[in-house]
Amino acid sequence: MNEKIRNSNIELLRILTAMGIMILHYNNTTMGRGLTLAENYSINQMLLILLESLFICGVNLFVLISGYFLSTSNRRDLLKPIKLICEVIIFNYIFYFIQVIRGIQEFSVEHFISRILPVNWYVMIYIGLYIISPYLNLLFNKLDIRRKKQLLILSILTFCVYPTLTDMLVRYTGRRYMGLSTIEFTGSGSGYTIINFVIIYLIGCYIRNNNTKYKFSRLLRLMILNLILIFLWALSERLCLYSWGDVSWSYCNPLVIFEAVLIFLIFKQINIIRLFKNRNKINIENDDKYLINSAMYENDILGMIYRFDELDKYKKIKILSLIISSGVYLELFRIYNRLYSHIAKLR
Repeated sequence: MNEKIRNSNIELLRILTAMGIMILHYNNTTMGRGLTLAENYSINQMLLILLESLFICGVNLFVLISGYFLSTSNRRDLLKPIKLICEVIIFNYIFYFIQVIRGIQEFSVEHFISRILPVNWYVMIYIGLYIISPYLNLLFNKLDIRRKKQLLILSILTFCVYPTLTDMLVRYTGRRYMGLSTIEFTGSGSGYTIINFVIIYLIGCYIRNNNTKYKFSRLLRLMILNLILIFLWALSERLCLYSWGDVSWSYCNPLVIFEAVLIFLIFKQINIIRLFKNRNKINIENDDKYLINSAMYENDILGMIYRFDELDKYKKIKILSLIISSGVYLELFRIYNRLYSHIAKLR
């Protein structure tokens, strides 16, 4: 990017969101299993559902932030996607050896070789978005502000609201309606699609182009109300369908998208300089700060360090584990970026 202004508000938001994604992985029914280990309908489980409802917009937030900053330039460094893929592979091996050392997984040649594949849904879709983003900018910027708003409204109705309604129909009737959704043959894909990424990216572009000021108190009230709605929706799915947020916690759920927008606008208005005297203390990335280092975000450090099957007897939230793992995450991230900056200087 031509613009090299460090935005401490957004950098802090990204740090908190990255930690929030770790909480999502802690709650995940196949990774951390926090939701399933907590006693049903206990205070612990209600707190986990609330945290899940709050941080489920994390992926959308990262994409929105990218749209906000990348919308100002059409220049892209194609080495950055390669760097991201290399990071995924590097961290795949790091966590694999941690698992082997901890006895969580046995070493095998087959598993060792398979780690060279950059298996990370977020990174691959984000790379696709990053490559086409200059053309999205060109097309979007040709529209006036009214038509930009119309495009976003129509896109959200067509590719977010309607697919969410079809997903609800499938879940509550127990029947599959092949070809009914506007996203995929079988449904919405829960937002794990390039379509959802493009919409969120364009929302970030729109926020950057639109200088409308919003009252902080109003944003906060809307955020709390939206969070309550997602929480109640997720709780109703658990009570009625015995499932964990199949629709309510979908990335393309309009409420989840709206939550990401509200949180971004709130942090955009916070005066971080008053909270931190030294802005650089919370800057955790190099000059490519707005290209997300998602290799770390999408690897569950908790799952690599702790044996969650040992937590079954406790039936409680391991807050200490979350805090320790968050610290480990930030320290590894800081060390990696420092090493990368030294290597970059040698080129």
